[in-house]
Amino acid sequence: SERAARHRLSVGNTRADERLRAGPEALIVIEKNLHPVAPCNPTVKVGLGPGGHLAGLTGRDKAASLLNAMRHAIPTFEPPGPVSEAVVSGRTAGHFEATFTIEMDGDPIQNCKVLTRSWLIRRGDDLFVIGMSGPVGDEKLDAEFEGILRSVAISDL
Repeated sequence: SERAARHRLSVGNTRADERLRAGPEALIVIEKNLHPVAPCNPTVKVGLGPGGHLAGLTGRDKAASLLNAMRHAIPTFEPPGPVSEAVVSGRTAGHFEATFTIEMDGDPIQNCKVLTRSWLIRRGDDLFVIGMSGPVGDEKLDAEFEGILRSVAISDL
């Protein structure tokens, strides 16, 4: 399960690891490989949470807020480019990409540098967060992730 996997991973910050482990489970989790390739199994996660506290912010501002929180929580976090806006399911979304290193089961041999792509999309008072992550340098994932993102449909309330 996603929760079990979260207990095996570390981003290099004990406090951030604890928050990650205690956080809500994603609505949808798609893993490319049935048996995870430790620890860099390409993954798509869709989360949903309250977005009312972000009322009035643009998609870019919402993404910048999340990016800033991650930058402070994950020591190896590096956004290779600026926060931007995108369109997902006909809705404006904040978008960013970043790389960071994860470690599995406390074993530095199993470190993996991942590229994560995130989109934040408001629907009423809700905020959808779509995250797609995989190992840095796997160009085949870009096309796969683009296809998944094009298939996303977020209906009105």
